[in-house]
Amino acid sequence: NFPKRECCDQRYSACTDFEYFWHQSSRKNRSQLLRPLMKLIKILFALIIIFSLLLILVENTDTVPVNLIFHTFEETKVAVLILISVAIGVLIGYGLTVVTLISAKSELRSLKQKNQSITNELNDLRNVAIDQDIYDTENDE
Repeated sequence: NFPKRECCDQRYSACTDFEYFWHQSSRKNRSQLLRPLMKLIKILFALIIIFSLLLILVENTDTVPVNLIFHTFEETKVAVLILISVAIGVLIGYGLTVVTLISAKSELRSLKQKNQSITNELNDLRNVAIDQDIYDTENDE
């Protein structure tokens, strides 16, 4: 347990060192605090999925015929079918994720370029002399 101390936030009369640090830290520091925790949660979630899949595969040892459009497999274990189905699903999900990330990065790159061009245009407009038009009209007369 963390020792109690006077908290920086008026809503809390006393808080632990972790809570005090949490209130004092910036958003970037908070994300650095949560990164290892999120990594552990992902690992735990992956282990639960793997062990669940193994349990399902061990329980399904029957053989069934599989009729594809052009070919029929007479003796195929259900566990193999489940494993192939999961593998195909993972590959499709991974492919869709890669396509989505590539398109998002492309859009981000184009928005950054557009932002840079607008920033350059704004800086050019700021640097134009305010009275430049007045001097141009006087010289024309």
